[in-house]
Amino acid sequence: NRLGVDGFSMGGVITFLTAAMDHRVKAAAPWWAPPLVLDGSLLGRTASSNAYANRIKCPLLIMAPSNDFHGKVEDVAWMIDHIPSKDVHVAGSVHFNHKNDARSMATRELWFDAKLKDGYWFPEQPELMVTLDAGDGRPQVVVRPSHTMEIAHVDVFYTRDGNMSGYPELRTRYWQYARPERQAEIYRASLDLYDVEEPLWVFANVYYALEDSGQAPALTLACDTFTVTTPLVMLSAEELAQADIKMQSKTTQVIESFGADWEKEWIVSDHRWDSWKLNNARVPMPRYGKLVLDIQSDQATPLTVEIGDYRSTCSINGGGDTQ
Repeated sequence: NRLGVDGFSMGGVITFLTAAMDHRVKAAAPWWAPPLVLDGSLLGRTASSNAYANRIKCPLLIMAPSNDFHGKVEDVAWMIDHIPSKDVHVAGSVHFNHKNDARSMATRELWFDAKLKDGYWFPEQPELMVTLDAGDGRPQVVVRPSHTMEIAHVDVFYTRDGNMSGYPELRTRYWQYARPERQAEIYRASLDLYDVEEPLWVFANVYYALEDSGQAPALTLACDTFTVTTPLVMLSAEELAQADIKMQSKTTQVIESFGADWEKEWIVSDHRWDSWKLNNARVPMPRYGKLVLDIQSDQATPLTVEIGDYRSTCSINGGGDTQ
């Protein structure tokens, strides 16, 4: 009664299959898996995770990086729709490709504790709704999380890159951040759309505080929150076109100003910052344009800038002057 299973990449496929075929499994946490095969082929009918979705009855936590080149977020949505188990959660690592951040890893530890041990608990899956007929002409996002544990904050992310489905494009989907405001028990955000010619995909991450939660600390101690992700809402370009959406069509030459909440659209580590903001449709790329960086550093340091397959390194003088 305390058997759990998890696996990464191809191990995620094995985790799905094991959870479907072995009734002894009481909880499973696949770190996603290769793409689903839905073409009716022998591979799709025998070895792909989708062939076993309707057999999974145990609690399931899907570890789902938003930019996984193999485990597509739309495949995660398909699996959730076809799994009979009503106890399905998602831990999404935004902007990550084929790996999970520390907050999602903490989620896995707490989730297994709640499912396989006595005296532990875990929040219910948060709900997300997108409304296209709001009064200000912008799509409205409502997140309704469980309040059984302390919520540190809620982040809303959306992309217009749903049509990007091949390798390596999946890694470069640009997920924009929208700051939600809390209104009683819900969180509400408005989305600015540059056009209605591409799909709109939306999800939210609810970050719960690890401190003073009443539970034993997670094995992953590199963070003070853990993540519970809403299901992905996918709206087609046709649905957007039929709604009375007010487009925010103003373009800009500024890719990043590093203003409030800038880190929400980046992967930030000690020595490296990554972002897919070059895919922002609001920033037109002139054919022979130049990329200009204004850089300021307190200390002298080398700086390397990578764009695609191109890399350049320069020296920063330090001292607070802008270069």
